[in-house]
Formats: sequence, structure tokens, C-alpha cells
Amino acid sequence: MTDKQNLNKPLVSEILDSQAVWNYCFALHPRQEDFEEGNLGNRIYGWDTYERKIVSLSFIQVGEWGVDADDVRAYADQRLAGSNFPAIVCTATGRIIDGEHRVQAALLAGDTTIEALVASGPPSGYPEFNEEEEE
Repeated sequence: MTDKQNLNKPLVSEILDSQAVWNYCFALHPRQEDFEEGNLGNRIYGWDTYERKIVSLSFIQVGEWGVDADDVRAYADQRLAGSNFPAIVCTATGRIIDGEHRVQAALLAGDTTIEALVASGPPSGYPEFNEEEEE
């Protein structure tokens, strides 16, 4: 089974290293621009490990990243039709690393929780993004 297949059939509380999370996000966003525009790769590598969890949407900090409203509506419609979203990626304080569209769509669809890969342990890099995590 490939890493992508493993991540599509998650175990809650599964621990993943940053390379597995990078591979997962790259599979979701195969355009290089997606990684460059928001420093996605660097943000992912800001932590060594991530834990798969179900988190409350009220925990997630929404609105830091711009979204396409049409995409959010389309994702929300898919969610309302019964589709599952790929896990988002966030910090231990709920700051989104990847998944702003999915979070906003889940909120629009009336969900109260979302599956997330949550950074665990102390930050290991990219201080511009994880500075608040060190407090």
C-alpha cells in the first residue's frame, strides 16, 4: 500500500513523520506553485511529527489563507452529498498549514469536527510560521 493509500484510510492517533505529511499534501496539490506560494513544504517541515486526530472546528483558526468562494461552495456541496474530506494539516494551536478550503467548506456544510494531521512536539523549523508555537 502506498503512503497516499495509507493516509486515505486513517487510523485516529496515528503518528506520521513530516515526509509522509509532505507526500500526502503533494498528492492533494500536485502543482509546484501550491507549495511555493504559501511555503507549504517549509511549513510542513516545521515539525518532525504529526498525529492524526478528529478535532473540533471551533479549535481551528480560520481565515489566515485566501480561498476561492466557488471552490468552498463546491466542496461544501460535496460534503453535504456525503463525501469525506482529506485530513487538513494544522499546528497544535489550530493554525492551518494546509486545508483552509476544506475547513471553510466543512463549516458551511454544518460540520462540527474535521479530521486533522496535528503537528506534535516542539517546532523544529520555519520560525516565521511556528514562532507562536514556542510560547
